[in-house]
Amino acid sequence: MRRREWIFCVLLSVAAFVGAGVIHNYEHVAKAVALLREFREPDASLRLPATPYIIVFLRIAIFHVLIAIPIGLLLAAAAHGLVRPAGQAGIRKGVFYRTYLVLLAGVLTYLHLWAITQYPGLFKNSWQYAWFAGSSFWAFVVVQAGRVAAALLVLVLVLKYRGAIRTAVVTSRSVRAVLLGAVGAGCAIAGVVGLWPLVGRKPPANRGPNVVFIGVDSVRPDHLSALGYPRPTTPNIDAFLKDAVRFDQAFVPMARTYPSWMAILTGCYPSRNGVQFDLPPPELYHPVVPTLAQYFRHRGYSTAFFLNNTNYAWIEPTLGFDRIVQPEHNAVDFYLSHAQPSAILYYSLLNNPLGWLIEPGLRWNAAYAPLYRPELFDREVVAHWEDMKQAGAFLTVVHMCNIHVPYSVNYPYSTYFAPSFGPVSCRFTYRLLVEEIARRKQIAAIGSPAERARIFVQEINLYDALLRSNDDSVGRILDGLKHAGLYDNSLIVLLSDHGEHLFKRGLRYRYLNANHGNHLWGDEDLRIVLAIKFPQQKYAGRVVKSLVRSIDITPTLLDALDLPPIGPTDGVSLIPAIEGRATSPGLIAYAETELTTDDYFISRHLGYAFDNYFDLHYVEDLRIYKKLEHIPNLVLSKDRMVRDERWKLISYPVVGDGLTFYTELFDVTADPNNLRDVATSHPAEVKRLRAALWPHIETDWKRWAGGLPKDLPVSTGSVHVDLSRFWKANAKTSDKPAEALE
Repeated sequence: MRRREWIFCVLLSVAAFVGAGVIHNYEHVAKAVALLREFREPDASLRLPATPYIIVFLRIAIFHVLIAIPIGLLLAAAAHGLVRPAGQAGIRKGVFYRTYLVLLAGVLTYLHLWAITQYPGLFKNSWQYAWFAGSSFWAFVVVQAGRVAAALLVLVLVLKYRGAIRTAVVTSRSVRAVLLGAVGAGCAIAGVVGLWPLVGRKPPANRGPNVVFIGVDSVRPDHLSALGYPRPTTPNIDAFLKDAVRFDQAFVPMARTYPSWMAILTGCYPSRNGVQFDLPPPELYHPVVPTLAQYFRHRGYSTAFFLNNTNYAWIEPTLGFDRIVQPEHNAVDFYLSHAQPSAILYYSLLNNPLGWLIEPGLRWNAAYAPLYRPELFDREVVAHWEDMKQAGAFLTVVHMCNIHVPYSVNYPYSTYFAPSFGPVSCRFTYRLLVEEIARRKQIAAIGSPAERARIFVQEINLYDALLRSNDDSVGRILDGLKHAGLYDNSLIVLLSDHGEHLFKRGLRYRYLNANHGNHLWGDEDLRIVLAIKFPQQKYAGRVVKSLVRSIDITPTLLDALDLPPIGPTDGVSLIPAIEGRATSPGLIAYAETELTTDDYFISRHLGYAFDNYFDLHYVEDLRIYKKLEHIPNLVLSKDRMVRDERWKLISYPVVGDGLTFYTELFDVTADPNNLRDVATSHPAEVKRLRAALWPHIETDWKRWAGGLPKDLPVSTGSVHVDLSRFWKANAKTSDKPAEALE
């Protein structure tokens, strides 16, 4: 074959691969360019830097060219070998090019078939052929078909040229040397791999007690199979619960990741530790009180934090962690994960440790939900356990965002909990539906009640499939601890940073899609999974049924380890409740909303002083932060809640002549969806719970508004002050109560 023919084949391959990329990404590229242009306008509030996104798209384009070149050369050589007559030098060009095109089309077709069974969420219309994309059988067939086809091609070429191969092996010393060297090297590598675990293996020097947090994002307790959920969602968590103390009524003070973790690691409510938002400004990013990591590091512990999604939170070394494993970017990933490019070949072929050298943004990054392979992140955590075997006592926090809206699944979880009804637009990813809801604004415009019901049932299917994925990650991480000999001597806390509101009938508000942190109606996003395994499985199998808070975890751990308190905290030790010395601690849980939307505002609710989400944020060093100037408005606009095991009091800032903290009381045992306000019939409960709520309001007003008037009557909470500093004069309004979706 002449050089001209090789070059032509390479050009055909490049054209085919680049053409496939353009077809998949034309709509996305046009949308991305338009949005970036909008963000780069002189008056844009959030000015996204253009360079990182240009680099990403150039990298995608260059990859298609670079991968096409070796594939084109390899296929040209294969086609030449197939059509060349045995013992002759010449070939028929027409036959050669037809054979080459067939091989090229076959490779591209196979790569797409493989990608759709492995990463169906990358394909916008994959729901139309869900019978194929969501099938374990077809995934197996595709993989095996690729192997068989490659083997047959090699076999045909070997049989066709067996004489030449035999002659080369017999007559050429260099060929024989290469073959013998390859066989010898293979045997040596196999021997080293097989014997390495036995060479120099030392018994663990770590005697503990170690502290391990395993955080699972957005997990609801009522979807755990151990607690009666009728699907096998959590076999590994179920097994862990047998070794641990389970807390059936555990609550977080805010259903957002970063504020929730800071409350856990400080034992303080957000109003005390100062972290009240995801993506807070740099001036407010660090708690104003000590963290558990700082406490343990001061006492000689090794400290580490593993996080697989930095879209809404990232960990700084100043929080007290010696080692931090997390994706690097925030601003770039934040945008690209919400406007996911359909670079099917690029993402699917690079989603592995070797591919990370080309696309480091994919490294352990659950922000790219349709692609994320949690086993790679889990492997990094397990390697950390091996390092800790010879270390002293350690604190390690692992937070996994396998479940997070917008939901996307890949193989094998794309085959789990599939619907029994017809096609649904969010069969493999909920991202498309979220975008459609945002575009249409009204859920009623998305079709018939039957179609909406299918959509929201599928949302739960996706949630449960990702919960099973998260459970497998928990299993791998716990197995790694056991293999390293660190399970028995470690104090392990398994928890979710918050839950999730999912569709059900009879809600207080108009349901749009899965959410958390936006409102305080119901317990689905504030109630969390919480279980603590003590060293040597002490207290194994016990259940604490009384109400507890995530802020109680840190005091409990220090009490169990017989260590002094971390400092003033809002939480208390739960050891008396665990040991049965206090069957009902009588605790009251406090919670507040974060940034929300007027979809969840009651009538005349205090409004925001910005027009949209982007007005609120800015980018610095590829990190997204909230603007400090908006924090007073955001803090004072929060809804707040206190509750015990029966009663919940919610306070809303409502604009009248001044500001009134309008309150509602709910009997959560009889009214879990918080539909019926019973404040007028239970004034004593209102007064008791308001007294517990009021210090949080006072703390925030003192910090952000100079304090409340001294003569403010606590019984009414009416504030007559100049409000113009904190929100727009035309406060947000909405109908109250919002109609439920039926």
